[in-house]
Amino acid sequence: MGRKLLIGVISFTFLIIGSLVGVTWWIENQFFDLLNRNPERAYDITYEDLDLNLFLKGVSLQNAKITPLNVADTVTQVQGTLDHIEVNGIMWGAFLLQKKAIIGELAFINPEFSINVVEAKNKQKTHKIKPLQMLFGDILKRGEIHSFRLVGGTAVTTRAKDSVVIANVHNLKIIAIDIQTDSIQVKNLIPFKLAELNTSLDSSSFVLNDYTELTTGLISYNSATSDLELNNIDMAFTKDRLAVSDIVGKQVDLIEAKIKRLKISQLEAGSDFYSDVRILAGSISIDGLLLNDFRDKNKQRP
Repeated sequence: MGRKLLIGVISFTFLIIGSLVGVTWWIENQFFDLLNRNPERAYDITYEDLDLNLFLKGVSLQNAKITPLNVADTVTQVQGTLDHIEVNGIMWGAFLLQKKAIIGELAFINPEFSINVVEAKNKQKTHKIKPLQMLFGDILKRGEIHSFRLVGGTAVTTRAKDSVVIANVHNLKIIAIDIQTDSIQVKNLIPFKLAELNTSLDSSSFVLNDYTELTTGLISYNSATSDLELNNIDMAFTKDRLAVSDIVGKQVDLIEAKIKRLKISQLEAGSDFYSDVRILAGSISIDGLLLNDFRDKNKQRP
């Protein structure tokens, strides 16, 4: 009797293990198809391994990659590698029976984005491209995703024509809550209507032209207070001032600037930092402003 019981327990254990392996394999294949089902998607999400969380609360996609589809030399593209993607709060009933993605939270952990920017031939008739916004919009439309979290993000932007790095962003963090993908908000980093959005980054740098670079320290935004704060802003020449004056070729004011802290309070939704840098706000405060003005009087006046 004892031997039969032991054999029964062992058989049951192997049955459970085999079932879990089979379910994991099935979920992994179905989940990949679900993520990349939309034929109009701009990006594929791939991963090396899928781990089921304890009590099936979610899955973790290890060593994930985001790869653009229909790559062309005329289009700005984003590529991404991630430590892993967390998919939490999955409605398994909708997934198993309807093959529908209803997800409590999608989280990107330590993503590294590489952005290759193609400059428009006619800049006057073309709006500036928002590659990360387009990427987030493409991914979050793949299901009913209630919140999105990104931590430890970096982004390196290069110019396609010569592979020169024109922008860097370090330790990007995004928290978006109650996403409504059926309500488009084109000016948002997460391009949908949200209940709450918090973003921050530790440092950034931007090449403004062939002789000027803009760097920042901590930047943070909180939608609950509509406050945007920028710290340690530094706009400086990358060449000697006389060399810059030779490049400009005319007698004009050449200004370098430093700001210790810039705070924009009650920032309105109509503000646009992408195309025309239009800011609508209740107040703007500046602390620690330092200007360095140089004019080469040997040059001809404009």
